[in-house]
Amino acid sequence: MTVTINGTGTIAGLSTGGLPDGCVDADSLATGAVTPTPKTVQTHVIAASSQSVSSNVSQNITNLNATITPTAGTKILITVRWTGEGSSASQFETVFGLKRDTTVIGHPAVAGVRTIGISIIAINHQSDNTSTPGSCFYQYLDSPSTGSAITYHATIESSNAQTFYNNQCVYTTTDHIAYERLTSTITLQEVVAP
Repeated sequence: MTVTINGTGTIAGLSTGGLPDGCVDADSLATGAVTPTPKTVQTHVIAASSQSVSSNVSQNITNLNATITPTAGTKILITVRWTGEGSSASQFETVFGLKRDTTVIGHPAVAGVRTIGISIIAINHQSDNTSTPGSCFYQYLDSPSTGSAITYHATIESSNAQTFYNNQCVYTTTDHIAYERLTSTITLQEVVAP
């Protein structure tokens, strides 16, 4: 079999016969386009940490970020799973979001003084701000329009200043069966249009 790559970027003389399934599809043969292999990157944070959060200031969650170098024109599906607890009894007034490098993405439009984000914290006992961790899970499909490396950051914003304890409850020094230790993840999946 002879394969010719023409000056126009098209491919002649190539057929799908004898190639593994999914290697080349009919559309790719017709256009000469090659579908890129999607990339997946995950950061799995197992370490416990704490961070001070100022009132109504969006900031990156400690270590909850991941970097990917996409193929230009593809999209990135970002999935975040956070666990932890805030030191304030009103920790439920907390939102989570995303940044692409330093740019906030996926948030709704500003609405007066309302705190905005993608997701809220889920807490079993809102009044328990010492030994009952909360969690959140959210996704966003981003269109970065670049083939350069991008770092996505999970962010947190609270309506009042407090300390957030990532992957743990506020009781960090007492060893007790009821004071859980957990993990958090951020996963980036490149999505290639069919």
